[in-house]
Amino acid sequence: MVLGGMTMINAHSPTPGLIEWPGGSHRLEFGEIDGEVSARCTAIAQAMTGAGMEAVAVAHRHRIALAPTLPDEMVEIASTAPPQYKPSLLVDLEQGRRLEIEAWNGAIVRYGKQAGVPTPANSVIELFLFNGSR
Repeated sequence: MVLGGMTMINAHSPTPGLIEWPGGSHRLEFGEIDGEVSARCTAIAQAMTGAGMEAVAVAHRHRIALAPTLPDEMVEIASTAPPQYKPSLLVDLEQGRRLEIEAWNGAIVRYGKQAGVPTPANSVIELFLFNGSR
């Protein structure tokens, strides 16, 4: 069964290698169509936080200082965007460009392998979204 949802992040990539983020707040919402809180929605939220925690662990292993609170902050930012913002993935999809998943989650996976840090959440995201966009 499909979940309903939307993501609003005010960022896009006008050219390869350049990401514009005009700022503003962001929002992520998803859930069961009937509005009930389900175990699978809870599991997805936990997986998203896990992907952020993996990114922090990989960064720390590479001596990049990221706050351990970053995953929770990312979830908070993602949950507060106004409805007029489009996620960059949607902008890229609408404009027929490759999705940024390989650059985002793929980089976490690659750098995680180099550092010996497991990245199962980011690996799944990369597998399904990046391979599905080719």
